[in-house]
Amino acid sequence: MDSLLPALLAAALAAFGDRPQRLAAVLADRFGSPGIVIAAVFVAALAASAIAAIGAQLVSPMLPHDGATLLLALALLFAGATSLFPARKLDTVEGWKMGAFVTSALAMFILMFGDSAAFLTFGIAARGTLPAAAAIGAAVGMTAAIAPAALMGAEFERIVPVRGIRLFAAALFLTAGLWCALMALTFI
Repeated sequence: MDSLLPALLAAALAAFGDRPQRLAAVLADRFGSPGIVIAAVFVAALAASAIAAIGAQLVSPMLPHDGATLLLALALLFAGATSLFPARKLDTVEGWKMGAFVTSALAMFILMFGDSAAFLTFGIAARGTLPAAAAIGAAVGMTAAIAPAALMGAEFERIVPVRGIRLFAAALFLTAGLWCALMALTFI
C-alpha cells in the first residue's frame, strides 16, 4: 500500500488545471450529464494508469538500486515544470458523435495517456511494491481532481483559483523531485 496514497495525491495535483479537467467541464456542459462524464473519466484514468503501472513493472527489474528513485525524481520534476505553464489549447471534440460515455472516455484517455500524471504513476509504481495500488490510487486521484470541473462546468475556472493551485503543485513537485534526485544520486 506504499504506492496508493502517493499516487492518489500526485495524480490529483497533476490533473488539477490540466487539459482533462478543462475538457470534463466542456463535455459535462455539452452532454448535460456530469455523472456520465465522471464515470468515463474514471474508466479512462484507470486504463491510462494501468498501462503506466504495467510499464513500470516491465522496466523496474532492469533499473539499478536507486534507479527507480531517480526515475521518480524525473517524473516529479517533469510534473512540476509542466504545472508552471497553463494548459495548451483544448480540442473540444465537437465532431465526435459516439455518445456521452464513449466520447468522454476516449477523449480523456487520449489526454491522460502519457501526461504528467501517467509519468508520475509510472515512477511511483516502479519504486513501490504494489503497482496495482499505484494505478488505482492514480485513477482515483485524477477522478477526484476532475470531478468538480465536470459538476461545475464552465463556472469551475471562474470560481476555483486554478492558477494558484497549479503554482502550489509545481512548488511541491519541484521540491520533492529535487529531494528524490539528491537521495538517489548520493547513494549511487
